[in-house]
Amino acid sequence: MRHSDSCRCFSPAASASLTASVGISRVSLRERFGRTVYELFDLEGNPVGAVDVSTGEFSAEVSEADVRAAALADFLPDAPIVSLERLEGDPPLEFRGGPMPVYRVTFDHPKHTSLYISPVTGEVLKRRNRPWRIFDFFWMLHIMDYGQRSDFNHWLLTGASVLAILTSATGLAIWFVRWRRPARKRA
Repeated sequence: MRHSDSCRCFSPAASASLTASVGISRVSLRERFGRTVYELFDLEGNPVGAVDVSTGEFSAEVSEADVRAAALADFLPDAPIVSLERLEGDPPLEFRGGPMPVYRVTFDHPKHTSLYISPVTGEVLKRRNRPWRIFDFFWMLHIMDYGQRSDFNHWLLTGASVLAILTSATGLAIWFVRWRRPARKRA
């Protein structure tokens, strides 16, 4: 099979070079967008890229067309895509904790669904819609973390818990004192 000069093919020398420069720790065989690929992962377990099994071509990222196809295949209702944008830098609040960069695909659907897709693997990382956002708002109120909405071990919640324990303890102490005191006779 002949490849063009612009094709970055995956030869044993290229494999050794890539392994040494990036530090590949794991390789996984997977079907992606109708092609069988070897996915490469670095020492921390983050995806680095993929090698097409049939052509030997290495690709560090998927195309926007592949991202669109992944989003349409994952979202079951028949709804058109409103926007597809690549996000870099700080992640949006609803994607907190996810690896950046990422593609956000938004659908024209009553639930205002957005999918977050990895630009390296083309996998859907997170699904967000209106019911999830409402749940997340009430979760924020419940754990009293108004910034990141994920930390339930902070001073405000700890202080409220200590105050609740003290209130319960004083209520039990008052009840015990009143229960042990004999009833006084009225004159």
